[in-house]
Amino acid sequence: MKMSEKPATFVLIGPPASGKSTLAPLLAQRLGLEEVQLDEIRWAYYDEIGFDHAHAAKLSRAGDSLAMYRYSKPFEIHALERVLVEHAGKVIELGGGHSVYEDPALLERARRALLDVPYVVLLMPSSDMSQSLEVLRARTLQKAPEEGWEPSEEVLELFDHLARHPSNATLAKQRIYTLGRTPLESVQEILKRVRPG
Repeated sequence: MKMSEKPATFVLIGPPASGKSTLAPLLAQRLGLEEVQLDEIRWAYYDEIGFDHAHAAKLSRAGDSLAMYRYSKPFEIHALERVLVEHAGKVIELGGGHSVYEDPALLERARRALLDVPYVVLLMPSSDMSQSLEVLRARTLQKAPEEGWEPSEEVLELFDHLARHPSNATLAKQRIYTLGRTPLESVQEILKRVRPG
């Protein structure tokens, strides 16, 4: 890559427990790029367009994951658009919902936002969806207590929905299946598939 060229942007997408948080820092290190986790900075973007924290807290207290999911969608697409502008040339890890849109207009906004991003990498355990859902559930159930929460069946079903939703395949430009690979092996597979510069 010439000194005058900007580094390429890498975006990792996929459902919760697909390995984005594990692979993103490893990939960033190998590429010599900064890593950005959208979930860590999303609230500032949400607030730009009027996210109602009191309403969100009420939905959370009620345990209404689906209502919270629906409420968040306009804010998630705004955050996606903003992070791609503010953090171009970095490895960006999207939250599990930031690449899933039921509304065709929001999905089209996501597609347009990612149009010039050469590396939009979908992480899934397997090409077999049933196997992927089984693995993702097992990982969530193992990881949740370590993080201090217990997923309800409604949350697990929502995570299944995020894994099955066709938005991910629509937006992805590369797919990496991680089952049976170490994190480093998965990163090496990404680097084999995408040749920046």
